[in-house]
Amino acid sequence: MNKFWVFFLIISFFVSCQKKPDKIAVIYSYFPDYQWVLEENNGLMSVLNSKNYQIKNYYLDSKRKEEEIWLGTTCPRIIKKISEFNPDLIIAFDDNSLRCMEKSKSICEIPILFSGINTNPQEYQIKNKLAGIVGSVYFEESIQLLENMEISTEKLVLISDNSETSNFFRKQLPDKEFAEIILTNDFEEWKYKFRQWQNSEIDAIYVLLYHKLHDKNRQYLFPKTAIDWIRANNRVPEIGFFDFSIDDGLLAGVTISGYEQAKKVGELAVSYLEEGEFPTQLITTVPNGNPHVNLSRARELGLELKNIDKWR
Repeated sequence: MNKFWVFFLIISFFVSCQKKPDKIAVIYSYFPDYQWVLEENNGLMSVLNSKNYQIKNYYLDSKRKEEEIWLGTTCPRIIKKISEFNPDLIIAFDDNSLRCMEKSKSICEIPILFSGINTNPQEYQIKNKLAGIVGSVYFEESIQLLENMEISTEKLVLISDNSETSNFFRKQLPDKEFAEIILTNDFEEWKYKFRQWQNSEIDAIYVLLYHKLHDKNRQYLFPKTAIDWIRANNRVPEIGFFDFSIDDGLLAGVTISGYEQAKKVGELAVSYLEEGEFPTQLITTVPNGNPHVNLSRARELGLELKNIDKWR
């Protein structure tokens, strides 16, 4: 019996000496089933082994909720939960998560790594250690992709919802390259413009974002519903901006990848948690976009794509 207790005490001491897994709080700006969030989660978890870390996810749902709700109610509740969790690191996805972190006083000692940020992170009034990934536009590369597909790009138009995110990315685009720029959340206006462009000399339509649209009854319009309508009613080649834009059904583009950005921030997280050195570089970018072509859409538009393997 004495030997048993000695053995038990040795095992208990050994277990107590083992390093507890680092805790990571992940705050997403949007809702769990949103395609961009799914890409971010997949990219992050391709690097983070959930067996090595204790991970808790939090969602602001700021696409579907009014600002006074997600910022005034959801955000304080999440900050309280994060404070109780007391993580070793916070990973914040997209700008609204950093807007939420600005409201935090109880967790200002916890380092933050961000991803998918579409503005200068130094503009946020955050006292935490801060570093991560900022999004960028691959406009010239997308134009070159269409030209490689033997699609003229002489006359372009741009259409987008009118959101904080789309306005940030639009500032990176050369306005002089577009014959017309439409920013509206009213999908009826989208329909009117797309119908108008069918009888014009437009070569391609640059579709930026379509995630704040509402229908004629001012009800939230699911993004895929908008793209399905475009596919059924538009015959002008579309340029998409994100991986999910092409996956949803638009024709092509050199795209921003939520997966790649999240994978990179996951690598920064592992490096910090394993080696203890927080990144000294505040801003990192993903240098290359993804050439992305929707073959089904190409067939719908009657396009004959040569050497398609180059652009998949």
